[in-house]
Amino acid sequence: MELLLMLCLLGMSVLLTCWLVLVLLSSLAGRVARRLTASGGHALRWEKRAKLGTMAFLLLTVGALLGRALFPTDGVYLEQFSQVSLRAAPASARVVDKSTPYLDFQGDACSYAKIELSRADYSALLAQLEADTRLRGGTDLAAEGLRSAQKKSFTRQLPQADARHLSLQFLGDGRNVEVNICLS
Repeated sequence: MELLLMLCLLGMSVLLTCWLVLVLLSSLAGRVARRLTASGGHALRWEKRAKLGTMAFLLLTVGALLGRALFPTDGVYLEQFSQVSLRAAPASARVVDKSTPYLDFQGDACSYAKIELSRADYSALLAQLEADTRLRGGTDLAAEGLRSAQKKSFTRQLPQADARHLSLQFLGDGRNVEVNICLS
């Protein structure tokens, strides 16, 4: 419910901002068209065309930006993998499942991605992360009974000023890794 309300408020503010920009740009386009044609009959026709073109361009641009924000590409989640693991994503990495982060009223947002790797990349990455001192963890969560499908979990510490939680979970199937980034 909170997410729906937040998205409605965000949409209304975006529409209001676009409307104000549209009014300003169409007014400017009309003035430019009147000055260029300098004849009464043709200026009105060019002014309408300029305003229509400006509106169409703005609507397409806003639509593309909103689509990009609401539905990020797989590259965004592979970058997050690199940010958490401090390594480039292997060539075999493929995003299987993902969740887009939306801010709530407290400013918190969590991003989730399930990434499938080849068995060789999975084993090599697990061995590298166990040896890396910049990452904390490596506990066997399946033995603790938290989640039977989870094998190892790594978290990264960040400075206190940065309130982010970065974690990487290796699942017990030997192929899948979950990446979680939470901002608060």
